[in-house]
Amino acid sequence: MSIFCMALITGVALWGNHSQAQLVEKLYKHPFTVSSHVLEAQTHLESMHRFMREVTLATDDTALGDAAAKVGLHERAVLHHLEMAKSEFLGDKKEFQDLIDRIVAWRDLWSEVVRLTREAKRQEASELIRNEGEQYDLLLNNQMEDLVSFARLKAVEFLNQSRNQTSRYQTLQATILAVVLLTIIVALTFTYKLIHHSEKNLKESEYRYRSIYQNVPLSIWDEDYSVVFSKLQQLRENGIKDLQAYFDDYPDVPLQLANEVVINKVNETALTTFAANSEAELISSISKTFGDGALEVFIDSMKAIWNNKPLFISKANFVALDGRKIKGQISIPLPRTLGESYFVPVVIEDVTKVEAYENELKHLAQFDPLTQLPNRVLFADRLRQAIAMVNRSGSPLALAYIDLDGFKAVNDTYGHNVGDVLLLSVANRMKATLREVDAVARIGGDEFVAIINDIKSKASLDIMLSRLLHEIANPFEIGGVSITISVSIGVTMYRQNEQTDCDQLERQADQAMYEAKLAGRNTYRFFDPKHDNIISRKFKLISEVEIGLQRNQFMLFFQPKLHLKTGKIVGAEALIRWQHPTDGLLSPGYFIPQIENDSISIKLGEWVIESALQQLELWCDEGVRIPISVNIGALQLQDKHFVPRLSETIAKHPTVPPELLELEILEAKSIANFEQTADTVKQGLALGITFSLDDFGSGYSSLVYLKKPPSDYIENRPRVYTNHSYQQ
Repeated sequence: MSIFCMALITGVALWGNHSQAQLVEKLYKHPFTVSSHVLEAQTHLESMHRFMREVTLATDDTALGDAAAKVGLHERAVLHHLEMAKSEFLGDKKEFQDLIDRIVAWRDLWSEVVRLTREAKRQEASELIRNEGEQYDLLLNNQMEDLVSFARLKAVEFLNQSRNQTSRYQTLQATILAVVLLTIIVALTFTYKLIHHSEKNLKESEYRYRSIYQNVPLSIWDEDYSVVFSKLQQLRENGIKDLQAYFDDYPDVPLQLANEVVINKVNETALTTFAANSEAELISSISKTFGDGALEVFIDSMKAIWNNKPLFISKANFVALDGRKIKGQISIPLPRTLGESYFVPVVIEDVTKVEAYENELKHLAQFDPLTQLPNRVLFADRLRQAIAMVNRSGSPLALAYIDLDGFKAVNDTYGHNVGDVLLLSVANRMKATLREVDAVARIGGDEFVAIINDIKSKASLDIMLSRLLHEIANPFEIGGVSITISVSIGVTMYRQNEQTDCDQLERQADQAMYEAKLAGRNTYRFFDPKHDNIISRKFKLISEVEIGLQRNQFMLFFQPKLHLKTGKIVGAEALIRWQHPTDGLLSPGYFIPQIENDSISIKLGEWVIESALQQLELWCDEGVRIPISVNIGALQLQDKHFVPRLSETIAKHPTVPPELLELEILEAKSIANFEQTADTVKQGLALGITFSLDDFGSGYSSLVYLKKPPSDYIENRPRVYTNHSYQQ
């Protein structure tokens, strides 16, 4: 019997010691190691975002490469610390792997930022960081906080398990000891040694917990929430369903419960954070550290307990004993059931600098760094708000697009530093001239927009715009230099007859601003919807022509040229037609005048030349040598790539004699530099082709054009052809 009892005691003791050792090992390794590595990863993550911003501000490839290299260095550090934390993590390791995968996925984001910056698209790169980059930051930091909180909860869980196991082992061993005492005194001595060993393990466990408690770089307040838990349990037993409604009926209860929470101890980091000389000083002055909204945060923590949340996380304002304001993130592991006596480790992380940095990033994301005016992002939001106000009140607003006249000349003459001071001075005058209900923003280099709200009449708006022109036109004294500058203003109104969004309003004001430029500058113009409709139709037609070229919708008709005496065919003129998918066969009068000043006319002209040469090649193969004349517009003739492309096109058809291609110059009055054009004609003649003036004598050409070109400009044109019998 004695041997059996002794063996039983020994087995229980060995099992208990082994379990205790495992808990001690977990308590030491898991919370401290995981928390340390995750916190290190968070630090490097913040550095990644900071250097990402340096990427967008890089002015050359060297600075861009340095900033990108720093981002990569901190990324590798983040991944290293997360891998180290993952190896010690006792929860679901997939959570760590998801976090690591998300960090790796961020690589595509900052690679795109580097590419955009290298292409001088800094605005797009900055917006990418502000939108997706900040979302990544928020998600990653939240994940990391969850993992750290899990580790902290495990620390508390292991300590409680250690205490409970020790208690159970001692109870079990004491029971067995009572039985053994009746049979053998030796068992008493042996059992005493085992109990002593178990107590030693418990002390070691608590010592290691205290080491973690004191050395972790987070403030920890050990608080007794027992009264709070008991009160909440009592309310639930009394049938209270809605805790917030109860607090609304009894507003003094939360403050009473807050006063019942007892601070038992604090760690060394808390003393440093709150500028206390000792634990006693901080505990006795703890109420002085609560900032604005502390009671609301406490109420939220009680709601979390009420709703059986495992963890409560919030932010709160604190005040250090030296008067320094602190923004703290609070993490509180909560009990699973109400009514039990529980000591809660309230973890407070000082995020003052982090929040200040976040606020700085938010400010940079919404305000122009030079003038401190709202940038395009914030302006768009304010315009949406202003439109919503108009929809409610009915009082119209005006959107003014403001562009400085001749600002580039100021930069070129006085330098960019003076230019920056001028922009700042202009911005200040705008703010001083406009009313408080109005808003002004800088959306580009020398481009500003203003939202003028609550317009009483057009006359009052005219007065305001005239005053704005006058104030900015007054000389600026900068660095001993007097600089005079003006602005051109385009204005559009809201509401309008048709539904209009923010982008349309901005485009309308921009269009009106260019009208002000054309009107001589230092003036303002209002958007004209009728003119806009004409331009819209023109751009739509240009787009359709480009699609038609891609889909081979154009074709050439050939009009014969007859010798008036002999009646023989001496040539043919290429006439373009458009086989429109919905409107049928269209003559050039439908679309050529609309596109003549757009680059698409050059592409269309090149297509005509290529098609004419293809037809000449077919005729030459059949033994027919008839020249084909092709109309060429002023824009195409003055294009610097005209002669090289013409040469390449002719070379693609070696069987066609170049003299069979004749180019008829249209719109001679639109040629800005006739001498330069004459030189282009000379180069064309050198290729073997011929030129003529089209519609000569019909009002579109003048005899003066015969005097300006070199003598060989028309030496190969002994005949003048007319073509009045066909519509072109």
